[in-house]
Amino acid sequence: ADTDELLISDAGVLKRIDYSHLKSGGLVYISGANVSSSTTYIQLDNVFTSTYSNYLVTYRLIPVTNGNLYDFQFRGTSSNTLDASEYEYSVNGFTSSNSATFRDHTGDDKLRLTHGVNNDTSRGGLTGYMYIHEPDSGDRVVVNMHHIYPTDDASLRTGIGGATYKNTGAAIGGFQFYGNGGTADDNTAQARIKVYGIVDS
Repeated sequence: ADTDELLISDAGVLKRIDYSHLKSGGLVYISGANVSSSTTYIQLDNVFTSTYSNYLVTYRLIPVTNGNLYDFQFRGTSSNTLDASEYEYSVNGFTSSNSATFRDHTGDDKLRLTHGVNNDTSRGGLTGYMYIHEPDSGDRVVVNMHHIYPTDDASLRTGIGGATYKNTGAAIGGFQFYGNGGTADDNTAQARIKVYGIVDS
């Protein structure tokens, strides 16, 4: 932890210093989630604070039902879902058969990450990462992402792109992944998500 103190011998004189003054740039693990049974929403709250300006999120999601679509939303500091129509995104890519694919919107209530995802665990599910820039800024939040996943017909699909969320005054504290549709068939069977703070200096 940043506030942990270390003892240093300076010519025989013991001095103490906080770890925050010694560490160099890099990633600091903040929180994560591991899911092994059918789950509707995978939520991580209170992971974005003023401690870091930018964050790395890695994820692997396998749906219960073949062909599920995955969405993403930010959550407020009171663990409320931020679902105003302020998500603007463009996620473009190709399938393994070299067909172009995209997801985009100019004012959605969520970020749609995928087309249908295959639920065969041996194919890896939806796997990717996001860089989330300044969620604590109180302004427009920028997300850069890249992921791959097998489609419902088992061909491989890539997605690369970005999104923004116009913060309308609600502080952002976390996020959630979920399968689109709202029934048990749209749940996630397995998931592994990790959140890291990116050290500023």
